[in-house]
Amino acid sequence: RINLAGGTVETIAGLAGVAGASDGRGTAARFTSPAGIAVEMETSVQKLARQQRGLPPPPVSVIVADTGNGLVRRVRETGEVETLRSTLSASLMFSAPDGVAVDPAGTIYVSETESGRVRAILRNGDVVGAAQASTFTSPRGVVAAQDGRVVVAAKDQSIREIVYGLPRITGIVPSRIDNKGA
Repeated sequence: RINLAGGTVETIAGLAGVAGASDGRGTAARFTSPAGIAVEMETSVQKLARQQRGLPPPPVSVIVADTGNGLVRRVRETGEVETLRSTLSASLMFSAPDGVAVDPAGTIYVSETESGRVRAILRNGDVVGAAQASTFTSPRGVVAAQDGRVVVAAKDQSIREIVYGLPRITGIVPSRIDNKGA
């Protein structure tokens, strides 16, 4: 946490200089090369239902790409860290997850730098391919807009938008066209 008024920074999870893959609270949790982070908030449907019942907003969580461990983790407002798991209780494994984003429906998008793909973690824990593996060269950053569009920045100097599971170039075009380009 960063306190802008006081100019202080507080560690909410993990311990600087100590790598690992442990779930836990605060400094008991361990990461190895955490990279991308995204805020996970209530979905539009959850928000509408909560507002109709007059309830306060729920706590906000942060989703972390734990690159060195090949994991995606959730850090709750309390500092509690948990590894995201599939419906079979197994840890969801990724190939060097780098970027993460959460769309308004609660789907988590993960860019995998080493495998050249972007996958989606659905709210039920299932993992599906959001874009074909042959389309990206080292996807890095990923962002989900409020309107549901998902945009990915890749190491091949391109910015691509994922539309219905297939990416399209929306920005800088690479100088060569091949099976990894347009």
